[in-house]
Amino acid sequence: TGTVSTISGTGTSGCDLCAGSGAAGTATWYEPKGMAMSSDEKSLFIVDSLNRRIRILKRTSTSQLWSDAIVSTIAGDGTTQILDGVGTNAQFQGPTDIALSEDELSLVITDASAQRVRYMTRASTSALWVTGSVVTVETTASLSNPVSLFISKGT
Repeated sequence: TGTVSTISGTGTSGCDLCAGSGAAGTATWYEPKGMAMSSDEKSLFIVDSLNRRIRILKRTSTSQLWSDAIVSTIAGDGTTQILDGVGTNAQFQGPTDIALSEDELSLVITDASAQRVRYMTRASTSALWVTGSVVTVETTASLSNPVSLFISKGT
């Protein structure tokens, strides 16, 4: 049997550290939902649904423990709107899930309340996510409350 332990959050709803970054253990969340892990298992992307933000937990170079990770907001400013933009200038209505592309240069985000799928890209694997652009995926399909997604790796 495995051991379950808390890696982030205080058990209280809120948005401490939403505007900045800090220790994962002191961060507050408001209905965290979808998550995606980087292939090196050093970055965990989390949809902070009711705070309308995309946040990242990043392990430090000095510790492999998740409890020592740093949490930062990489997209969304907490405003309930639909607005494409760079990093925290983007706005979500109700994000629910997230997936990381195989090359790890893009995130795909379901914005269920907005009936949309959103896409966030960064220039290179060394570029900071907060500089990435969030755009709405153009489609002629009509979506109704898209709450989850999956990206198939390979063929």
